[in-house]
Amino acid sequence: MTTPHDISRRALLVAAPFALGASHAFAEAESNVRHATIVLLRHAEKGDDDPRNPSLSEAGRARATRFAALFARAGTPRLVASEMKRTQQTLEPLAAASGATIDVVPAADVDAWLRELRNGTSALTIAASHSNLVPKLAAGFGVTLRDLDAAGNLPETEFGRIVVLTVRRDDAGATAVAHVELAI
Repeated sequence: MTTPHDISRRALLVAAPFALGASHAFAEAESNVRHATIVLLRHAEKGDDDPRNPSLSEAGRARATRFAALFARAGTPRLVASEMKRTQQTLEPLAAASGATIDVVPAADVDAWLRELRNGTSALTIAASHSNLVPKLAAGFGVTLRDLDAAGNLPETEFGRIVVLTVRRDDAGATAVAHVELAI
């Protein structure tokens, strides 16, 4: 029997060669044009241990492990999270598996997030953020996400969406040239 997780994994496997190999697939003669892959996700399920800065719940830790398994063979990505425990804990299994470190950007500073993602030099950046910020980050690359709540955020109960952006960076800035939304 095929489960939604199997379908999501297959979709990611189909999209991954395109997205993760974007820097090679779109190689251009101009030295000032680069392509990269940026993966945006909301932190995994949060616990109830601290109302201001909760850790991941057991379900959240399991989701973080599944997420790491999806990208385990992607080399050493650049990892970016907010100062909140739950975003960093979402990326910790991948950081441990890849040897990457997690860069921290303040959750409230959308402009800083966009600067970090636009100006990065890594071929693959994975960013764990929050339900209100992920749509803003995608919009910063010209992408409008589907199925948002009335406030324009990811639904409060949704933790498994992955947004994979293939981004073209040049002297004028950075724009998504392709994107796919998946769920784990």
